Amino acid sequence: MKFFNWKTLPFLMSFGVGYWLISLSFYTSTVTNFGAVLSAGVGLGSSILGFLIAAITLLISGIASKFYEQLIKLKTDKKILRWIMASIVYSFIFSITSLLGLVVIDTNPSIELLIYTLWSASLFAVIQTNFMVIFSLSVIVKNK
Repeated sequence: MKFFNWKTLPFLMSFGVGYWLISLSFYTSTVTNFGAVLSAGVGLGSSILGFLIAAITLLISGIASKFYEQLIKLKTDKKILRWIMASIVYSFIFSITSLLGLVVIDTNPSIELLIYTLWSASLFAVIQTNFMVIFSLSVIVKNK
């Protein structure tokens, strides 16, 4: 099994972003209105989570069954569902770290750095996995 593949790419790149932030020793006190950014992160993560869960429901249900049958014929159904599930997990982690960040803001600098690193890494993973879902679906629809 290869260490680098498309399944591990969001995890590896998020780990790289987190390591980069730790090496910079970036603290949230340097960001003005960071609490508002975290609150927006909770809303964004929850919205993405809801849309992705709805996408899985609609994809498999009878409304989009012709499209899903086409995905099965092309043998891409499992790939897209895997990307959507990964995006749901990363969105959930992003929402949880946003909430944790709101709780521990301005308390302990090392805990703040850890939460901010996890928050940034999960944000990067959410963006990347959502891009892969959109890219995969657009390629399939374009080739149909």
